[in-house]
Amino acid sequence: MVKLDNPVRLSRLSRGLSQKQLAADAGIARMTLVSIEEGSTRTPDQDTLSALAKRLGDDVDALRRALDQWHDDQPQATYTPGELLARVSTAHTFADWREQVQPSATRFATELGVARSTLTGYEQGRRTNGMPDKLVSGLMRIGCSIDTVQILQRMPPR
Repeated sequence: MVKLDNPVRLSRLSRGLSQKQLAADAGIARMTLVSIEEGSTRTPDQDTLSALAKRLGDDVDALRRALDQWHDDQPQATYTPGELLARVSTAHTFADWREQVQPSATRFATELGVARSTLTGYEQGRRTNGMPDKLVSGLMRIGCSIDTVQILQRMPPR
């Protein structure tokens, strides 16, 4: 069974902590935590993982195993250009399209190679100057043709 959410994030949320709080309490940069939760950092260094485990009240070895398992359980992106284009015709917004392609924003951002905040910021309309270049590059990386990307750019974000 695929676990759609990162074990560090789940542990943090179950304790009612924000990313900012956990990062500060663990003595790490918030962007380090973001990278771990998004899956961009597959193997955090021992000091970082120890600090997180200590603050979360988790066993460091168990947390490492949970992270390794989460990464191993993640499906590889297997989108065809035709599938990506076909879903455009049934979507009214970029967010609708993304949810059809990949319901998890975190997972999709990881597949695209962008920060989750880049994806969700765009979907929520916080970007007023169009689709970020990183998002365009990521879409092309997963198989979107330039025509599909242009259609997606013309759609409202949400």
